[in-house]
Amino acid sequence: MGTKKVSLQEARKKKGLSYEEVAEKTGHSVRRIAWFEENPGELVADEAIELCNIYGVSLDDVTFSQENLKVYPLARNLTFTTSIMNQVSEILLLHSSDPEYAEHDIFKDLSRLLNDVQHENAVLLNVFNELARNKNHLNLSLAGR
Repeated sequence: MGTKKVSLQEARKKKGLSYEEVAEKTGHSVRRIAWFEENPGELVADEAIELCNIYGVSLDDVTFSQENLKVYPLARNLTFTTSIMNQVSEILLLHSSDPEYAEHDIFKDLSRLLNDVQHENAVLLNVFNELARNKNHLNLSLAGR
């Protein structure tokens, strides 16, 4: 978008999206989307990144305090998905040779669940890494490097 930063509302409007369209894409309510625009420094990191992706802009293009993007929910989600992934892997290892489990398609179901959790884990890692890159970029900018 260039060097001029835009607000979330400006980015949404430039993309030609209404509150309703963004709400549909994100699963948030229209009221929540409006709140995001009114309180951009209060977004958690995954919400900010999701909106920027929908609007076709980077975090660096939008005016909000990146220090205020909350990392805790991302870290919690990452810990949760890793825990689920480990538990499902253990179940698969313990029961993969049991014919009763194969008969009831539990093995296939758990395999699908593991794939879904691995995908979610990869998505969260990408979000976390993008946030870290943006934070490092901001720190270097503030340090004059």
